[in-house]
Amino acid sequence: MMLEIKSITKSFQEDFWKQKITVLNDLSFKLNEGEIIGFLGKNGSGKTTTINIILDILKPEKGNIRYGDSLGKSKKDIFKNIGYLPENPRFFENLTGRELLRFFGEIHDIKKADLSNNITEMAERINIGYALDKKIANYSKGMKQRIGLLSSILHRPRLLILDEPLSGLDPVGRSTFKEVIKEINKNGSTVFLTSHILEDLSELSSAFIHIENGSSKKGCVSKKEMNDEIYELKLVKRDAYKEFLPAEYFVSD
Repeated sequence: MMLEIKSITKSFQEDFWKQKITVLNDLSFKLNEGEIIGFLGKNGSGKTTTINIILDILKPEKGNIRYGDSLGKSKKDIFKNIGYLPENPRFFENLTGRELLRFFGEIHDIKKADLSNNITEMAERINIGYALDKKIANYSKGMKQRIGLLSSILHRPRLLILDEPLSGLDPVGRSTFKEVIKEINKNGSTVFLTSHILEDLSELSSAFIHIENGSSKKGCVSKKEMNDEIYELKLVKRDAYKEFLPAEYFVSD
C-alpha cells in the first residue's frame, strides 16, 4: 500500500454570509504500490482538492490519510519521496531552466554530480535540453510543462502525482510524456494522475478511481472495470458531462 485515504470530508466557504460548499464527502480509496492510477472526474468534482490534501496543502475536516512505509516514517521523509506536477505550474521566471532544476535538486539533497547527470539525461529524454539555458519567462506552455515534469521526477520519487500532465502539449509531446510516465512507473514509482481525456487514462493506467459528487463511485478499480466504466461514461447524456467530455463521446439522441 502506497497511500490510503479514509473517509475524507472537505468544505469551503467563500465568505461569512454564504453557506459552506462540500467538495469532498466521505471520500475513501487506496493507492497500491507500483501502479499507475488514473483519477477521473468532471470539473469541480474535487480532484485537485484531494491532491492538495494528500500533499498537506489543505487539511480535511474529517477523515485521515495513511502513507505507506515505503514513503518514509517522518513527515519530512514522506514528502521528499513525493513528486508533484500541478495543472498550471508556475516557476521563478527570471531563472533559466537549468538554474530552476538545480534549485529543486538542492532542496531534495541530490549530490551535485548526480544532479548534473540527472538533469542532462532527463532533459534530453523529455526534449527540453535545448532550452535549459534560456529564461523560463521565454518558455511556451508546452516547454513549461516539460520543465515541470522534469522538476517533479528529478529526485526519482516513490510517488509521482500529476494533475493534467498532458495539457497544452502537441501530439509529439503527448506521446513523449506517455512514454516517460510508463518508464517512471517501470523504474519503481507509483503514479497518480488526473486527465479529462479518457483514452489517456485507459492507455496509461493499471487502475482507476472515478470521483463524483465528492465521493469515489467504486473505490480503486481494476483495468477491466475501468474500461467498462469508461464505456458507460461514453453513453451518458451530454448535459451531465458537457464540460467533462468532448462531443464525440456522446451517443446521438
